[in-house]
Amino acid sequence: MLADLHAQEKAAGADPHAQRVLYERINKQLVARVLEVPGVAGLHVMPLTALARRITLGMLRDGGLPAGGTVEQSAMQEEDKG
Repeated sequence: MLADLHAQEKAAGADPHAQRVLYERINKQLVARVLEVPGVAGLHVMPLTALARRITLGMLRDGGLPAGGTVEQSAMQEEDKG
């Protein structure tokens, strides 16, 4: 998976849109793989950058990241702020 990631990053080059699409796809794939592991009940997501926050909120909206009511509500409130 990492070798494929490096090849995809190289292909995306310096294009910010291509990089964002790549990072969104990679994050969705990683979340899906982690949640498929037997015994995993959930995961903690802590976006540290503006891009990470946008990706996380997008995943909450499109169902790529499962959320409980309070988590989803607080994330959407955070998005409204800014």
